[in-house]
Amino acid sequence: MLDNSEKMEPFADIDLDKMSVKLINYLRKELNSESVDYLEPPVRLTGGYETLICRFQLSGVDESLSKPLVIRLFSESVDAEMILKESEIQNTLSGQDYPVPAVYLTCMDKRVLGGLFFIMDFCGGHTLFESGLSHGQVFEILGNLQARMHKIDIEVIEKRCAEIEADINTLKYEFILEEYSAHVRSTMVIFTL
Repeated sequence: MLDNSEKMEPFADIDLDKMSVKLINYLRKELNSESVDYLEPPVRLTGGYETLICRFQLSGVDESLSKPLVIRLFSESVDAEMILKESEIQNTLSGQDYPVPAVYLTCMDKRVLGGLFFIMDFCGGHTLFESGLSHGQVFEILGNLQARMHKIDIEVIEKRCAEIEADINTLKYEFILEEYSAHVRSTMVIFTL
């Protein structure tokens, strides 16, 4: 059988201690301050398919960055346009009071950590299915989020995508479905007897 583990778990062998050192060095340079340090070093969180997600907290930074943060480190195969577009859309939605984490830094240099990444707010909690809420309460929350989503000013997102020269068509359902289908086809292992 073919070993597909690298495709399925791109960060299985990551050395979190080495990554943490590289990350703090990047932050010191990016924030132009040698006093930046960890109050809490990065700890891996579950979730993400092609990302490594870690929670951490900094000291020696201004108030906006002193709260718990998350780094999302993307696998090498993820392209720059997707990362830039995703971080800009998150900030656009956050700016319209939609409940998504704001992104503070986006690193487009794969040499820093081996992949592109961004740093955003940490949103604590648990999934709706772990909450103990009834099905009716879960559906009410999801319905309210859906209603809020329909109030989002899409023109702001389109304008921001144009400013960063990102293809807005890649946000359409048809494009996303085709991308997922292509990914599934490319990772399938065919067995022959």
